[in-house]
Order: sequence, then C-alpha cells, then structure tokens
Amino acid sequence: MLQQILHDMYIDPELLAELSDVQKHILFYKMREEQLRRWREREAWETLAQGDGLRPPKVKRGSTVMTLLSCLMLAASDKHIQWLLGADGEVWVWVMGEGPGDKPYEEISEELIAERARLQAQREAEELWKQKEAEITKKFRDALANEKARILAEKWKVEMEDRKAAKVLEERIHEEFKRKEEEERKRGEEQIRLQEEQRAKELYWSLKQAQLRCQASEKEEREWEEQLRRSKAADEERSRRAQRARDEYRRHSLRAIQKGIISRENAEDLLENMTEGAFLIRVSEKIWGYTLSYRLQKGFKHFLVDASGDFYSFLGVDPNRHATLTDLIDFHKEEIITVSGGELLQEPCGQRDSPPDYHLLFE
Repeated sequence: MLQQILHDMYIDPELLAELSDVQKHILFYKMREEQLRRWREREAWETLAQGDGLRPPKVKRGSTVMTLLSCLMLAASDKHIQWLLGADGEVWVWVMGEGPGDKPYEEISEELIAERARLQAQREAEELWKQKEAEITKKFRDALANEKARILAEKWKVEMEDRKAAKVLEERIHEEFKRKEEEERKRGEEQIRLQEEQRAKELYWSLKQAQLRCQASEKEEREWEEQLRRSKAADEERSRRAQRARDEYRRHSLRAIQKGIISRENAEDLLENMTEGAFLIRVSEKIWGYTLSYRLQKGFKHFLVDASGDFYSFLGVDPNRHATLTDLIDFHKEEIITVSGGELLQEPCGQRDSPPDYHLLFE
C-alpha cells in the first residue's frame, strides 16, 4: 500500500485520517524522500545524456522492463512515433537481465554509476586544464617579452658582432624558456590527471552511497508496511474481543430481561431485612453492565459493574479486572471493595421469584 502511495504521490483523505501522528510523519518523510529520489534520478540521466549524446529512458521505479522506441519518423508535414513490432505482431519489449547475453541489473547499475562518475570527473579535469594552460602560456609569454626588452635595451648600441652574439643569446634563452614551459606543462597535465582520477573515485562513492541509501529506504518501507499490517491486525483482534463481550452481555441481558429487571427500589426492598454484607446482582439500567446492590448496617450502596470490554470490574472504585462475573464476586468475598467502606460480600440475597432473575447471569 505504501509503495502505491509513493508511486501516485497521493493518499486518500479517509486513509490518512486513520493514521497516527507518528505514521503520518513517516509517510510524509517517505513521500518527500521519493520526490528527491526522482529528482536525482532525472538529473543523473540528463548529465549522462549530455556526455554520451543519449536521451534518458523513462523507467518506472521498481521495474526493469523498458519498451525500446525503435523508430522516430519525422516527415515534413507531421511527426509521429512508430513502435518496433516482434514476430507475434505485438510491441517488442526487452526485459532487462533476461535477454540473451544481458548483464544483471546490478552490474548495469554499477557500470552506469562508474561511467557517470568518470564523465563528470573528465569534464571537471578539462576545465581545470584550460585554466592551467592559460596560466602557463601567459606566464612564459610575459617572461619572454620582459627578457627581450632587457636584451634589446642592453645591446641596442653595440657593434654588429655584439648584435649577432646577442641574437644567439636571445635564441638560447628562448629555447630554455620553451623547455621550461614544456616541463611545467607536463607537470600540470600530470597534476590534472591525478585530480581527475581522485575526483572520479569521489563521485563514484558518492553515487554508490546514494544507491545504498535508496536500498535502505526500501527496506524501511517494507518494515513500515509490516508494522502497519500488525497494527491493523491488533486493532481487528481488539474489535473482535469487544464484539464478543458485547454479544455476551446482550445474551445475558436479554435472558435477564425476560425474567424482569429489578429496579433500585426493589433491590433495597429485598435487602431491607438482611444483615450487613448481603448483596444481589441485577442488570444495570444506566451502563452496559450490571449493578451490585449492597446492604450496609444502616442503608445501602449500589456499585456499577462494567462489562463493555472483555472483562468485568467495578466502575470507578476498583481497578481489578476479572474474566467472569463469578470471579468478581468470589474475589470480593475475600477482598474489600473500597478502603473507606470496607465492603465484603458475605451473603447473596434471594428473591421472591423462583428461580431468581439473576441466576441466568452465572450460567
């Protein structure tokens, strides 16, 4: 599902509303990362195309299938595209890595990265050499001009023999400068070559790291999808448990209602002549659960029993949870319900009806 969202760069608003804040942050991060990945991929292909005179193919992410455009027919009056057809009359398709003599996708990807790094380093080296060559040419041109001016100034008024000697000296100096210029040019070329090799290595590792980050991102994507699947499964299990609890409550409640629901007043009337600690259970008229009516030394107490989940507990006064209603009753025969009241369940109260309406709740 995440892969489809990243492919379309769109998520349904209803699905987005079901995600938690953490999941939303992760999703937006993934979508932004996918935008950057596509931009870098396009830039890489354009750079490679400029160096080799190619046009970047349009390839869907996660697919190695490319339909090759066989022929582009350009007429004077119109332009159209014609697809190369196979022997079966269908558009000819090449599946990368599966054709005769095809290299594996990983090897092709490795070669593309290395070639891109080499071309980029070569272009940078050419620019550096242009600058270096211009510096060398200017340096020796200026030096030679200065030397000529000096020689002419010193030898202008000497005799003819001296002029010939000056000419020989000038030529010798010119050759010496030319030799030094050539040596420095070679040193400059070697320096640029070494820089080009180093730059190619740097670009290669940079592209390689980008590829590894992309692979790691895909791994995180799969882990995120698995986490989302587990989260949904847990939510569905909780829903099923809650439904079972509601069904159980409804079954007990309906069976109890068939015998008639005891009101608060009727419960107190039944407990009137009982001793402290007597109690009875009745279906609640207020919540999804039951009411335990309790006889005090003077008066009565009524405790709500919550049954809306997959457990039973006194609402608001006791944090303990019990698997069945019987377990709750047995527990509070030994443990008090509240610290302030010290209530212990001692004697269940019978009813005038036979059998009593609450006996169905314990079946």
